[in-house]
Amino acid sequence: YFPSKVGGKPAWLDPLRIPAAKDLQCPECGDPLAYLLQVYASLDDREDAFHRSLFVFVCRRGSCLRPGSHGSLRVLRCQLPRSNPFYSYFPPDDTAARAIEAKQPQEGARQCSVCGLLGTS
Repeated sequence: YFPSKVGGKPAWLDPLRIPAAKDLQCPECGDPLAYLLQVYASLDDREDAFHRSLFVFVCRRGSCLRPGSHGSLRVLRCQLPRSNPFYSYFPPDDTAARAIEAKQPQEGARQCSVCGLLGTS
């Protein structure tokens, strides 16, 4: 399972190649960049990017995000081939997860499937 998520801590795809703190510093102010979100974005047609995640980091200081600044918003990519030392070649059986989803209440306030807040439809 490879999550796309907002906030919290990054779920690194490759546990042996995690960026160092110096790689995630704002070049404008020197503060550490904050983890914003990650997106699982596999490329099925590329053997070297069968598993691929994009990680977005941003400086918390608004003044560093002005037009013309460089590096205050950083996107890192991690990718692995389908055959790799960390994950099974075959996808997990998600039958149990689908059964749990099917038991969720169908009435009541609609929630956003991404953040859990009140949804519009």
